[in-house]
Amino acid sequence: MREINEQFAHELRNSTLFELYQKHRDELFLGIREDCINLYYNGLSVCEASLNDKDDFSCKISSKYLGRDGKNRLLTVSDNCICDNYEETIKRIMKDAYGFKEKEKWAQQELVIKNNRNKSSNWHCIDIEYVRENNAKAGRIDIIALSKAKPHRVAIIEIKYNRKALGGKSGVFKHVSDFDDIIRPENGTNEFESYVKEDIVGIVASMNRIFENEYPLQINDAGDIANKPEFYFITLDNNSQTQNHSTPKMTMGGYVFNKDNPKYIRLGTKRQAKGTVESEFGDITEPSNKLYAQFLFSKDTVDKISIADIIDDTSYDREF
Repeated sequence: MREINEQFAHELRNSTLFELYQKHRDELFLGIREDCINLYYNGLSVCEASLNDKDDFSCKISSKYLGRDGKNRLLTVSDNCICDNYEETIKRIMKDAYGFKEKEKWAQQELVIKNNRNKSSNWHCIDIEYVRENNAKAGRIDIIALSKAKPHRVAIIEIKYNRKALGGKSGVFKHVSDFDDIIRPENGTNEFESYVKEDIVGIVASMNRIFENEYPLQINDAGDIANKPEFYFITLDNNSQTQNHSTPKMTMGGYVFNKDNPKYIRLGTKRQAKGTVESEFGDITEPSNKLYAQFLFSKDTVDKISIADIIDDTSYDREF
């Protein structure tokens, strides 16, 4: 279960690591893990911090981010080491963060931080890079967000950037398959009911222990959470690369719809992918589908994101 106890929270609040987070909270995300926390910069892990038997923090970090070597060996260092080397670590992460995949992660964290800074947002993002339990084949969930109003709706969000990663092992079909796993009944329950809701309770409780009265969510138990999650795809940089190229939205249509679907035709999609989502799960853009998913598109690019409410922002193109 993703949760830290009161002692961990107390020690963290009085640590140099927390001072670092507070100083850079406009660029860092703090994620709750099982008996530890993880700090992320641009969606990439800076370090994982756990409390050792001396009540100090031991931090796991990639050796390449500390400049020890060019490899990706996991090192265990003190929180003071993380703080002392923070600026250089961020420079190395940025140097390592070129390419579409990193742009996607960068956009992911920008959306989360901008949303959480906006007190008027209807949602609060509680986690990124969520790893599902006991499923080695499952992909990570990019973002989990909760509605501020009770019962708290749960938004499970996948981020796409331009036309990349729409197919293949990290494509739309794989994400929809993961969504199906989360809500598909097995032995009288499903993943969402059996542990995801409990993780959400643990994360929110932990955040309240750390931030006390500053955290915008309070959950007493799993009964405060909606019985079924909502699924979203958010695509940024929904721009064609040249005048005659398809937009990411048009390309997405080829992965989601069969070519005889009027929505495929309306989008002007030029090519149907092999093995569409619709061929396996039906039209998931129809609310009557048990796997109903909403697709949100924005022309915003990673260096200029204006979206301030991760789900309900009025600037999204929602027609799909």
